[in-house]
Amino acid sequence: MNLLDHPLFWDLREMVGSGYFGVVGLLSARLAHRGGLSWGDSRTNWRASRGRTGGGCFIQLAIHYEHVMRWTTGGRIRRVQAFVQNRACPHLEGDDLAMAHLEFDSGAYGDLQASWCLQEEHFSLMGTGGSLHYRENRTVEFIGEGGPFRGRVLRLGGNGKAVRLEPLDPPKWDDAGNPFNQHRRFFEALRTGKDPDVTGEDGREDVRVIQACYESAEKGRVIHL
Repeated sequence: MNLLDHPLFWDLREMVGSGYFGVVGLLSARLAHRGGLSWGDSRTNWRASRGRTGGGCFIQLAIHYEHVMRWTTGGRIRRVQAFVQNRACPHLEGDDLAMAHLEFDSGAYGDLQASWCLQEEHFSLMGTGGSLHYRENRTVEFIGEGGPFRGRVLRLGGNGKAVRLEPLDPPKWDDAGNPFNQHRRFFEALRTGKDPDVTGEDGREDVRVIQACYESAEKGRVIHL
């Protein structure tokens, strides 16, 4: 789950856990790029194979933000409704456009969008005490009334005014100096006998949620987990 490389999400998790955003009501994420338009078919590109991947863009892209939503809030997804299609990439076996609506056990709602044929990325969290939006892996927009927050990368006044922070780029995946480098943390956990940040149980739950979304799209109804 490479989004956990980014200290922004660790700050966000701390803020949610402390109640900084009040009651969290909505989460939203979109992970989309146009790579599928130029890829080969399943004979030359494993991502094009539904058999190898379990689906298409949704299981390969949206699963990252589905995990971040659960990890950030500590919540469990209890109902899903989803829609998937292959809109512009007939050479791919799986979906190239997908959307899912999620209901958490807290009562919060989330939406996930993914695509191999469109372009944009964002993550948003909204609560009764404020909101934070991270767009295109660079721009942070924030509004909140919880007072100052000094985190790993976030420096917020929390005076109720909407602000756009200085550009915040994610760390490189191979940055060994990043204290949240997922590969190093995983091996350190194994070496010390601790649970990794993403356990096998976490991964299994991610797949369960994604499979429920595909079932919802196929059957055209809400699926209870």
